[in-house]
Amino acid sequence: MYKVGVIGLGFGQQVHLPIYLGRSDCTVVAICSCNLQKVKKVAGKFNIPNYFDDWKKMLDSVSVDILSIAVPPSNQFEIAKTAMQKGIHLFLEKPLGGTAADGNELLHIAKENSVNHMVDFEFEEIFIWKKLHELLRGDIIGSLSHIMINWHVQTYANENKLDSWKRIPAERGGVLNLFASHTLFYLEWLFGKISTLNAYIGPEDRGTKFGGNFLQITCILENKIPVSINISDNSCFKFEHKLEVFGEKGVIFLDNQTKDYINGFKLMYGKKGDKNLTMVSDEQNISNTVVDGRIKAVAKMIDKFLLGIENKCLVAPSIEAGVRVELLIEKVLESNNKKTWVNI
Repeated sequence: MYKVGVIGLGFGQQVHLPIYLGRSDCTVVAICSCNLQKVKKVAGKFNIPNYFDDWKKMLDSVSVDILSIAVPPSNQFEIAKTAMQKGIHLFLEKPLGGTAADGNELLHIAKENSVNHMVDFEFEEIFIWKKLHELLRGDIIGSLSHIMINWHVQTYANENKLDSWKRIPAERGGVLNLFASHTLFYLEWLFGKISTLNAYIGPEDRGTKFGGNFLQITCILENKIPVSINISDNSCFKFEHKLEVFGEKGVIFLDNQTKDYINGFKLMYGKKGDKNLTMVSDEQNISNTVVDGRIKAVAKMIDKFLLGIENKCLVAPSIEAGVRVELLIEKVLESNNKKTWVNI
């Protein structure tokens, strides 16, 4: 039985906590949030014996085998480093936080302390995304010519103009950290590593700390395929996450027009000479059985994470993937600041 601690009761309460509470091989022994009233209420609701508003006190007071962290990225590095030095296995949110160099430091500490770790890049656990991965490996549309990615939403924080870190680039909020971190990961998972990129981040909310709601990246992969990426997290009335893959023999489309980040994707492909696109069956469409599709995807990741702990082997995506994405984020920022192409 693994003793689990959860730090962060935003995404942590919505997704992490119900997954661990539903497992027979885990018991949640402690939770932490900066909001003492909230954490006390949640602990009482789920009969969790220990609750804290200070993560350092929690780690000093309660013995845990696994720590699940869902805090702002700017806070995650220090928590992760302290926990790893205590030999605690870590399930982390993306982006990793800190710098790519900080991430490499975590990898070193993890190796020294035999700690398992995983970063929540959950799109690779969605059934229909795995089918896309298979289609691409099957060469169904021939050599790829170009790729277009468009992801437009309006987050709750932006719609309601909340004073939240999620809207503040200096605190690792904004579309680059919250959304493009996923895109940069799955782009390389599906198509190969990025070689060079040119990026624009905007608009600035002049005179305030808010901004970074729109991101445009043009990049070239190491295999010479060009990619166009447009992402926004403040697009009123617009909910779309779409990948368009063009090849010498046809096209593949992956499209989600719903507000659910995980459920609702439709995968289609067509080859030259076809009259209509072929729809790929999504036998794992769970939109009617799970209210929040993120729970299903993250639960699969935690399955792999715990199996890795049991077998004493590291399972991807680990902090190594987090470091790669942090490096790409740094390159996006460099390109935006210098207004030029940068090599990776």
